[in-house]
Amino acid sequence: DTSEDNVIVKKASITTKSSNNVTDHFTMIVRDRKGNVRYSIALNGNTAHDRLELAKIHQQDYSRYDTISLEGANPNTVKITGDVVGKTKDYSNGFGTTAKYGEVRFMITDDGLKELKTAVPTLSGIDSVRIKRGDDIDFMDGVSANTNDAYDEDYVITVNKNGFNNMLEGTYTVKYNVTTRRGVSKVYDRQVTVEPRTGLEAVKLKINKGSTPSSENILTIGFDTINNKLRVINHSTSDVMPGAPSEVALRLSAYNELDSNIANIELHGNEAISQAFLDKVNSFKYQEGYSLSIWYKNHNNMVINGEIEEEKEDYDDGVNSSDNMENVRFTIKEEGLKSVYNNAPVIEGHETDVIYYKGQNLDPFKGITINDDHDSNITTYDITYDDTEVDLDQPGNYTMKYIAEDSWGRKSEYSRKIIVKSGLGLNKIEIHSLNNTGRVKINTNSKVFDIGFDDGKVKIGNKSNLPLDSNKPNEDVVTIKIYNKSMTVEREVTLTGNDTGNSDKLNTLKDYNIKADDFISIENISSDFAQRGIKITGTVFDEKEEYSDGIQDMDNINNVRFKSTEFGLHAVYNEAPTITFEGELNALLGDGY
Repeated sequence: DTSEDNVIVKKASITTKSSNNVTDHFTMIVRDRKGNVRYSIALNGNTAHDRLELAKIHQQDYSRYDTISLEGANPNTVKITGDVVGKTKDYSNGFGTTAKYGEVRFMITDDGLKELKTAVPTLSGIDSVRIKRGDDIDFMDGVSANTNDAYDEDYVITVNKNGFNNMLEGTYTVKYNVTTRRGVSKVYDRQVTVEPRTGLEAVKLKINKGSTPSSENILTIGFDTINNKLRVINHSTSDVMPGAPSEVALRLSAYNELDSNIANIELHGNEAISQAFLDKVNSFKYQEGYSLSIWYKNHNNMVINGEIEEEKEDYDDGVNSSDNMENVRFTIKEEGLKSVYNNAPVIEGHETDVIYYKGQNLDPFKGITINDDHDSNITTYDITYDDTEVDLDQPGNYTMKYIAEDSWGRKSEYSRKIIVKSGLGLNKIEIHSLNNTGRVKINTNSKVFDIGFDDGKVKIGNKSNLPLDSNKPNEDVVTIKIYNKSMTVEREVTLTGNDTGNSDKLNTLKDYNIKADDFISIENISSDFAQRGIKITGTVFDEKEEYSDGIQDMDNINNVRFKSTEFGLHAVYNEAPTITFEGELNALLGDGY
């Protein structure tokens, strides 16, 4: 030191023993005006070490405008005696704070040491930046430093990416450390935000521990639009799924554009998120137009963030309705997801009762149609029915259950009344009117009345005011009799040509309780009336001809009685008696026999 005014004193604890302490207790660096280090020492309190260090600077030359940087273990480690030009404090008692060491350095001048405020380098070009996921970023692009020191213009910038990952959305703090040649350093933070590439990438499916969106996350699944794959963004390695091991706790199903199931990825109760599960999710490739369904046992703990068209509820707040989870698929689009709700199939016509007559073929789907909001081709073949409570052999009212299932697997159940009746209920004995020419027009306009059978009773229906035969107004044209099984007449009515369907005579037959094996007959009719005035519909067993076309052969009506059975009418024909002889009959002409 050529200046008698300035003395730099290092307060030391002298020890004669060797020390392994490598902590620097005092550091002095002398630099030229350009910031190049001329020489430096670092004392650590070890006598032998410190002597060697001090020998480095003993008798060393210095030049005007060289600078001295000092640092001590504590504020009072270093003191400067003598006057310091431009000083901001009295250094004869130390530096006051350890931070002060880094804030000042001292220039050698003709007037002694001159305090210089250490210039802190500044950085520019480190404004916050946002990039799309997967994009590259040059962290030094546009970045420059200013040493703020005319004598020290050299600097080095190092970048600590601090865990930055351009494939994972989030905001990262990147640290820039700029160091001048004089050793002055400053660290600057820069915010770099990685954003989703598309609206679809902004969609995140989250499974949380609790039912609030802020609950701790167990699993987060998103979309990778670079590779068109699903991706697991976050997962827990310690938590397990709710429920029993035999139960599915989480199911992720995928469907193509034709709604065909192409993938199912599941976790069961008490199962941790395994690498196998992660691999299945991360390897699943999707296309726009594919759809996903998501089912989780605790649906309240499931959150879906991002753009969702036509969502049934605000999925950002959790899936509060199980219906909005079980019956919804999410169509994949570039801008996000579209919620597609599946209504249950609707069976129409089920409210109409089915009347079944014994002996007929039961069509359980008669009058049934199916409507579905997604399946245009759903038919009755997609319906199953339960007829276990229906006894087709026993008249009565029964309930048949129908279950319709659509292509999504959603089911709906309906019930329908099945009324089982005797097959006799299908039979009708129609009586038609003859016109003035004596010919009949067998059609709905010529009917005078019909005799039917409903719930075991004789019914007179479709009555009109047409006369039976206007050509024979006062003559008997038809007799109707009801016999019991012993062939005793129970009811009988004879009608004249003037009688109509509203004749009080017909009340004799009305509501008669017809029983099994009773008979009904049509008697005392003319051939014209038989052929063109009588028609029998429904099942007629052993009929002698096609009675539904009118009676062509008088023998087939005059000698037939119709027996009541549970399956319909049974035509019982009365054969003429026959006489047989045994042996040889010899008759003499004129003899009586």
